[in-house]
Amino acid sequence: MQIPILARFTYKINPDDAGFYLAGFAGVGMNFVTKIPDAESVDPALMSFIAGAEVGAAWKYFAMYMGYQWDGDIGGGSLTVDGEKYDYKRGSHRLTVGMRFYVPFRRN
Repeated sequence: MQIPILARFTYKINPDDAGFYLAGFAGVGMNFVTKIPDAESVDPALMSFIAGAEVGAAWKYFAMYMGYQWDGDIGGGSLTVDGEKYDYKRGSHRLTVGMRFYVPFRRN
């Protein structure tokens, strides 16, 4: 399980109701693991570095976006199988495509 702590910036190209935006983020992820008795032992890195960007189009209550995220371990982890210890360093790339809806509950 990972709990991310991120800083994000967003730049909207057209500040009216509809327009394109560009967002970037970076931070660290705190990694937690639960160990099960009588299973292979996994000791992951305690922290990961996370960075990414997103580009999209936003209207008043709707947005479509496409993004990229990289997640890589700070330090390394280890895996123990049958008494043998193997060191590793994890890294992953993620592409996202999606849409968001905003539902206003208050009228102005």
